[in-house]
Amino acid sequence: MKKLLLVLVSVSFLYSCNKLNIQRKNTITDKIEAEKVVNLYFENLKFDKRDDNLKLFSNSFFDKISKEDFKKDSGIVDIKLGKVKDRKLLKWETNIVDGTNPKSEYLLIYDVQRENYNSKETFYLLKEATDSIKINSYQVESEGLLKE
Repeated sequence: MKKLLLVLVSVSFLYSCNKLNIQRKNTITDKIEAEKVVNLYFENLKFDKRDDNLKLFSNSFFDKISKEDFKKDSGIVDIKLGKVKDRKLLKWETNIVDGTNPKSEYLLIYDVQRENYNSKETFYLLKEATDSIKINSYQVESEGLLKE
């Protein structure tokens, strides 16, 4: 009986280990990884390399909007709000899960100073299966977008 119980406990333990996930939140190292992508995005804006920015977005982002429409909308943002002068990270969060169901999520929110109107710009990034971090969602909020 004791041997059977020992075998059952061992099998149960081994099975549960196969479903093990380890989560970490809001580590500086993960924040820096995500910032590299967003910094490159802003650098590309500064030097008018819009096509290079397209490579920083995930395929699922472009399932929601075409690349041409995104480039057009980005141009409208630049016309209405002006070029980026400076930016400051307001808030950040990371959620990394390692294990059988891995997931890496990053949220960065910036206060962006622009020539005409300032904006709050939100980036939601995901790490893809290739281990590259891509922008999955991007939002720009500004009064200047509501003006004619």
